[in-house]
Amino acid sequence: MRELDLSEESNVLYLKTYIMEKIREKMEARKIFPIRMTKPDWMVEDEEEEESVANLGHYHNYVEPPYPKIPVIHKELLYDAKTVEEGVRLLAKSIVNTEDRLLFSGETLGWEAFGIEGLSTATGRHTMPATGTWPANLLVDVLEAKRLLEHGKPCVLIASPHLEPALETTYWYPVNDNKEPLTLRNYLLKENIINGIIITENLYCDDGGIDSVLLVIPGEDGFYALQGSPIEVKIWQERGEWWITVHETIVPVIKNLESIVEIRVVSYTPHTLHPPTL
Repeated sequence: MRELDLSEESNVLYLKTYIMEKIREKMEARKIFPIRMTKPDWMVEDEEEEESVANLGHYHNYVEPPYPKIPVIHKELLYDAKTVEEGVRLLAKSIVNTEDRLLFSGETLGWEAFGIEGLSTATGRHTMPATGTWPANLLVDVLEAKRLLEHGKPCVLIASPHLEPALETTYWYPVNDNKEPLTLRNYLLKENIINGIIITENLYCDDGGIDSVLLVIPGEDGFYALQGSPIEVKIWQERGEWWITVHETIVPVIKNLESIVEIRVVSYTPHTLHPPTL
């Protein structure tokens, strides 16, 4: 990126747009979380508290349900023309990781978030242990998890990156009397067992581990994100230096626990899947 004169409004607008694009292109949770805006007059700032989600900002109190506290995800960056691209990349990653972790997982051991529950920590969600290592037991586990969900509704699988090789394992599937090789990922989607897959580094168990997989039914009937303040980029000058601030307020709301199944203690062991016997 060329050096920008931020005293010119057009350059400020360009940089804001560039930052928002970098944030939006990395977001995963918003693929399945509908966004519901709140009324601005619901919020009153509590200046006495200095806590934050992942130490990224203060919180606001909400006069209305569902939560008395909602975090402000916040990050600042000193503008440096020589390192602005890397700086913006790290800023966007910080904002996205915090939002995704809050929505997917909520508070977990080692990561305080005002007791907010996400998909993987919602009290009363369906849970089941993995029957064995993946990919050998992937289909058995996914089919059982789907059985526990509300019948017949499209669902999405959410997993951590270390389990992605299990999904990419070749699975042989007969098509028109021939045996056409498919990966397990493609098989699950082709057969409408699941309707989408999200691989994210921001899915955590309640104990802070990363060995759970979720099957969820997206949609506002099951869960949504309550947003008091949308993502906003501010660029301002202080003592001759330009600063970039990004902040938002957002919190997950889980309405229907029947829309979530957690498969617990999932591990990956390389395994060759043999063609099924017909």
